[in-house]
Amino acid sequence: MQATVNRRGLITSYDYGWPGCVQDSRVFKLSHLWRHREGYFRPHEYVLVDKGEYIPFCIVTSSLICMHIGYPLTPFSILPFNDYDLTNDLAEAKRRKAWNRKLSSMRICVEHTFGRLKGRFPWLKCIPGHDLLLIFHPVEALIVLYNILELFNDD
Repeated sequence: MQATVNRRGLITSYDYGWPGCVQDSRVFKLSHLWRHREGYFRPHEYVLVDKGEYIPFCIVTSSLICMHIGYPLTPFSILPFNDYDLTNDLAEAKRRKAWNRKLSSMRICVEHTFGRLKGRFPWLKCIPGHDLLLIFHPVEALIVLYNILELFNDD
């Protein structure tokens, strides 16, 4: 599952149903978010591509999206520096490492959101069955219910 999450921890869009063998970049390019990106992005808004562990993509501010490195580099993308991008110039290396830390810290929003979602609905941790058509509606309903509970700060 891929989902966008705003800074309040609400799930703003989601796509799922792809087999695990499909590349992240392909799923992203076929997602509603990407196919209708002009409705999601305004001028000067960018996608941040994260090189950390796998996470679904997420909107963390009104203008930034934090993503996993498996997603494509696009005209909307800003990447963290790879280790081989770090330079021998100590001042520049320090700026690049600070940049990477700031980008990585943005992942906390999505990690907390999915942690709360799975905490509220443990069924999501071990969904029974393999028929995506039968799983789709309960998962969608739980996402809607999660957002309602979050909006009302209801634990």
